[in-house]
Amino acid sequence: MGSCASCCGGKQSNYDEMDNQPSAAPVSDPEARARAAAAAEQRQQKFDQSAGGRAARKAVADVAKERQAGRPDNNQTARDWMN
Repeated sequence: MGSCASCCGGKQSNYDEMDNQPSAAPVSDPEARARAAAAAEQRQQKFDQSAGGRAARKAVADVAKERQAGRPDNNQTARDWMN
């Protein structure tokens, strides 16, 4: 039972050591940024070609069309729930 609270003792814990370690610095290397941008572009293209990406693009387009058409019950949904 005493081992459960052993981290609360007077000795220094591992948590104190972790606080003194420097965190990872942001990458300022232009080549690394270019590689990361290329990898992000590849991920985006793969997503756009996937079924989920096509469905997401269609859903966004449908919402845009719906907003452009101006539904007759625009902003009425919240009022219906309040009644």
